[in-house]
Amino acid sequence: ASDPDSDPNGDPQSEQDEVDGDDLNSPEAQQYLDESYAEYRDTALGPTWLMLESDRISPLQWVTTNFLHADLGHLLGNMIFLWTFGLIVEGKIGWGRFLAVYAIIGIVYAAIIQFGMFLLMDRYQVVLGASAVIFGLMAICVVWAPRNEVSVFVWLFRPRMIEIPLMVLGFAYLAMQILMASVQSFSLSSEVLHLVGAGVGFPIGFWMLKREWVDCEGWDLLSVLAGNEGGLQHDAAATTRKAIQVEQRQTDQQRAMIVHSLMAAIEAGNSTVALSMFEKQQRHFSARHPFPAELLRRLIRLLQQEEKWEASLPVMQKLVDDSPQPDPGLRLKMAQILLQVSRKPSRCLKELAKLPAELTEKQQQLRDRLRRAARQAIADDDDEIQLADE
Repeated sequence: ASDPDSDPNGDPQSEQDEVDGDDLNSPEAQQYLDESYAEYRDTALGPTWLMLESDRISPLQWVTTNFLHADLGHLLGNMIFLWTFGLIVEGKIGWGRFLAVYAIIGIVYAAIIQFGMFLLMDRYQVVLGASAVIFGLMAICVVWAPRNEVSVFVWLFRPRMIEIPLMVLGFAYLAMQILMASVQSFSLSSEVLHLVGAGVGFPIGFWMLKREWVDCEGWDLLSVLAGNEGGLQHDAAATTRKAIQVEQRQTDQQRAMIVHSLMAAIEAGNSTVALSMFEKQQRHFSARHPFPAELLRRLIRLLQQEEKWEASLPVMQKLVDDSPQPDPGLRLKMAQILLQVSRKPSRCLKELAKLPAELTEKQQQLRDRLRRAARQAIADDDDEIQLADE
């Protein structure tokens, strides 16, 4: 949620800039609002009258405010977290019930905030954004899947991905919100909005759990805190089977998040981060669950555009290994890099030997040139390898 009545540094506007709530319809108040919110209205992704306003009680705004954002950056930031936490909630209850839960959190939270602003505030203010609902979804994730791990990208001396349990991540976020809200004496701010959203999400999560509208298979927060993780009261075979299913879902979610993060790094043109993520996250992928081929091709293109030829070799090898019918052009490129960049003619010849018999004329010519150059390099023990033009 966004609080537009603050300056860029997050400090509330000075007292002399405020408008008394009883004079909102006066010409002076309207002039103040037009001047104060002109830039905000220009950037906001939606009309102001659909945002949550402090001078009225509008059930329509309880719905619309949760789908409006201050600008594109605000929207994109919220979508990343909605994807992270929404994926888990939707996976538990399906998209239909997920939409209902999203709407209920948004409406209840917005009603609480608007009644509070209307009764307690003496100046005009608007609230918008989905982050309070997302905090509600995060709270539900903590209740339903506290042991699920989320891949988090951090930069501690070097870029890396770390796995953090949802329970730790959720309570850490809540602790930060409480700390920051207390510094502001719990006045209306983004942190207070987030806490209200989480306060709505927690009882919904517990209520649906108690009503058995969601099957957490013994991995919910109550079971974890009681030391009964995974439903230890069941027989060993059932427990093992459920644990495998939970681990598989966690692995599937991790793979999806890794692919999303890797794609973001590639699109940003950050080959160092993208390559580091590829190298460290390979353990989550296998022949049965391979990296998306197009993702590997894009990473290869990015590395080779920056002339990181040797760095691209493991990615090319992974693409070849995962392909039932590897592209001969890819093997030829690997052989050329092994010969001319890595100076490994023997490995070049091994790679050429894996090529199929059916090649285009151009591919056959390149294969023959590479083979001759590699054999000559082995015979001469020559570090300067050149391909003869034909």
